[in-house]
Amino acid sequence: MKQTEQSRRRILIGALLLGVLTLLLCARLFYIQIICHAELSQAAFAQYETALVGLDDRGQIFDRNLHPLTGGKYRYYYILGKKSEKDRRLEALLAEIEAEKITIRSSKYEVYRTETFDAAVHKKLQEDFGAYAFRDRARYQKTQTACHLIGYLNEDEQRGVSGLELLYEDRLQAKGSRLVLESDAAGTLLRGIAPQKIAVEEESASTNRDAGKDASSNTDADQSFANDASTGVGNLVTTLDIRVQQKCEALLAQLCGADGDTAKADAAACIVSCAKTGEILTLASYPTFAPDQIADYLGADCEDNGCLLNRTLQTSYPPGSIFKLIVAASALENGVCDVSQRFTCQKTAEIEGVPLSCSTAGEDGHGSLNMQEAMAVSCNCYFAQLGAAVGYEKILETARTCGFGEKVLKGFPGETAGNVPDAIDCGKWDTSNLSIGQGALLVTPLQVHRMTCILACGGATGSLKLLPTGTTAAGNSNGLRYAATARLNEKAVTGNEDGHGETILSEQTTTRLREMMAEVMKTGTASHIAWEMPVWGKSGTAEASRGGQPVKQCWFTGFCETTSGTRYVITVLAENGSSGSAAALPVFRELTETLNDLQP
Repeated sequence: MKQTEQSRRRILIGALLLGVLTLLLCARLFYIQIICHAELSQAAFAQYETALVGLDDRGQIFDRNLHPLTGGKYRYYYILGKKSEKDRRLEALLAEIEAEKITIRSSKYEVYRTETFDAAVHKKLQEDFGAYAFRDRARYQKTQTACHLIGYLNEDEQRGVSGLELLYEDRLQAKGSRLVLESDAAGTLLRGIAPQKIAVEEESASTNRDAGKDASSNTDADQSFANDASTGVGNLVTTLDIRVQQKCEALLAQLCGADGDTAKADAAACIVSCAKTGEILTLASYPTFAPDQIADYLGADCEDNGCLLNRTLQTSYPPGSIFKLIVAASALENGVCDVSQRFTCQKTAEIEGVPLSCSTAGEDGHGSLNMQEAMAVSCNCYFAQLGAAVGYEKILETARTCGFGEKVLKGFPGETAGNVPDAIDCGKWDTSNLSIGQGALLVTPLQVHRMTCILACGGATGSLKLLPTGTTAAGNSNGLRYAATARLNEKAVTGNEDGHGETILSEQTTTRLREMMAEVMKTGTASHIAWEMPVWGKSGTAEASRGGQPVKQCWFTGFCETTSGTRYVITVLAENGSSGSAAALPVFRELTETLNDLQP
């Protein structure tokens, strides 16, 4: 009897243990099959994935009308086994389509990319060499629009190094992904399965329509990609207008002698904005560079890395005669005199022992002039005498009030503040040079542009913008549209964030200065052009040195009013030209015509 009870007890304990083990096994199976299914499936598939690098996996940058500034063109990719790499016929085919090798994390394959699609070569690569072909978007083009503004990436880490790529790294990188190709256990690519883009921040893969398309597919790339921007994930919409930007870049290239044109300058910069909104339509610098070949410009023996400079805001120059607008403003704002004040130009003058000459006068000088007449002909002698009457302290104060000596787009990588000397470091002997924009005074084209915007807006300082702010309807007062994608941008790159609309020059002063600028166009240094719209402007030519050699930095800044009633501000700088009127003014004129014909 006792033995029977012990047997039953053993059986019961065994049954309980078996039940517990069964429950644990079921729980484990539930955990594996249900809870960890996605993770384990992904890990299993990962064993059969070949990941590619060198593809564009960042958020894209667009102009105001959702035209792509990055990612606007296709590139074609060919994946080949390494065993065929040395084949001369293969090398010839790849050379024919100008294909370049890119990095791939695989010991079995080589990847080539090209912007050229040739159907015959494509067929031979597939049939004769077993190439796996597909297409994806290129981040940069061979001739990249707005390259200085956009910036470039670190080739190894694919992270922003300059420009908007650096400033909005987190936002653009948020859309990061990797492109994978599936293979069998032996590592052979499975040709029936399209490439997939897997988001960095997600565990699951989602097929990208562009990446999965065959290289021979032929669709409207620009239109289909612009539509994808409406999702807003990781993308960036700017205030640029690609039409005006490209026109400006072409004019600067022509100015500097590209494509065999007679060079009128060594380098140049140009900015165009809408006066009412402060939105920048163009921020152009020349010479340009190829962002996808950045290593070529960074070598120790590279003599052409000056092209990486964004001359609109990273380099400062003496302003020359455009600074006469500040001298005149200081005289009017401080009540020193009014525009009727007359001085005599006798070709030369001496202020506090410092002699200077008037380059625009004849042998006998300009004679007696008032302020408006002197501005029109850019008389050095007049403004040296006017500056002496105002005093260098007040001139420097007005310059700072108008934004010289401080950055315009606060936070933009590499922007310089230029140099406005402190009054304590100046003396009366500096007045003559200061009054004609020479000496220690240094400004950027963007600072000059902001000053011109103040005059165009009746003395009010506003924020120059590279990114639209807020939710904007499909149209605005300028007829230029952002669609609803303005909401994609959480913040704008702006200047005076706290003082938008603050009046810093009186309406009376700005009215007088605009009258002077209008006279420049009618009877002064820009009067040789038959203007077809209302225009205001000022030329300038500053003496400087570069590498121990004398150069002339040539300016023209002003604004125009188109037939639609929109007022645009334009600033042009030409390095080492002959004069502002000869080098910079023609670019200004061409841009006024482009803006007048601009359609939404």
